[in-house]
Amino acid sequence: MSEPKILLTREEGVATITLNSPANRNALSAELIEELAIAVNEVKGDGQTRVVVITGSGKAFSSGGDIKSMVAPPGMGLEEMKGLLKEYYLKTHSLLELPIPTIASINGHAIGAGCTLALACDMRIASRQARLGLGFLRLGLHPGMGTTYFLPRLVGTAKAFELLLTGDAITGEEAERLGLVNRAVVAEELEAATRELALKVARGPAVAIRMLKTALRHSPLLDLAAALDYETSAQAICSQTEDLREGIKAFLEKREPQFTGR
Repeated sequence: MSEPKILLTREEGVATITLNSPANRNALSAELIEELAIAVNEVKGDGQTRVVVITGSGKAFSSGGDIKSMVAPPGMGLEEMKGLLKEYYLKTHSLLELPIPTIASINGHAIGAGCTLALACDMRIASRQARLGLGFLRLGLHPGMGTTYFLPRLVGTAKAFELLLTGDAITGEEAERLGLVNRAVVAEELEAATRELALKVARGPAVAIRMLKTALRHSPLLDLAAALDYETSAQAICSQTEDLREGIKAFLEKREPQFTGR
């Protein structure tokens, strides 16, 4: 029986999804992506998980997509190839459908599609020794999986051009300087730093956090009026929660709130 390509563990409201194909540096094969989508769907339906962490086993986060699958098979037409790619994208982007925050814990190299998978998460913590690169063009391939959507929103258009046109890999430290990751830490502290952030999110007010994720994800597409309309709805919903009453009480009593997600 072959090893699972994805490992899923859950503890204290934190679900950890580990890419588990270290022999090929967690390349995003069709099998791995299929298992990823299944794990994400399982987390989505459990009702207990408050935050998801995604990381890689071994020395890499992910070395990227399966190179052999990038070239269309003989006789395959353009539309059929587009269909295969869209199906692949839907599975890799299953993380985007989660209503709860996601954190990429970048333990090693995150290259090409592997880097884009990390960019699709809401937050990123990287080892300083990790290398992040988007070398699609070095292979003669246009970037995919939403790279041209995520990257310029994080680093600006000019820097996105540079990173994609050169394909140069950068360290975790440089990624932090550019705003590509939230934080870069020494490798020995990565797991602890990720867990600290994840638990802080998991212990927060779940209703407000879910709506915040929706607001921030849609923010680039909205004008101020639409953003204000959503915020009024979100605050009105929060005004009726037990968590808001607990938060106010804790503030007045000068203590940490104990949110229950209701």
